[in-house]
Amino acid sequence: MRISNEINKQIIARKIYKEYSCKTKLWRKIENRFGVPLEDLLYKLLIIKKSNGIQMAKKLGIHSSTIYRWLEKTNVRSPSKRGSREWQKRVHWKEYLEK
Repeated sequence: MRISNEINKQIIARKIYKEYSCKTKLWRKIENRFGVPLEDLLYKLLIIKKSNGIQMAKKLGIHSSTIYRWLEKTNVRSPSKRGSREWQKRVHWKEYLEK
């Protein structure tokens, strides 16, 4: 019984460490303020609202270089051409976010 408690504590600690090691304090603050994962928020602003990096930065209250760094890290970007796999994936994401 005691061993399983220690294992559960370690599993919880690893999840917390993973959450804090890959995201910055500002990243977590933005997610908490808007209540959605940052990837979804960036996608919604970039693809659905058709905002550029500077507009996104003003809306979130951060510097535009931070937006571009986050876009690169999360691999969120505008699809290159209509009909491509990337474009189709984005269309499905759009339908998912609008629900």
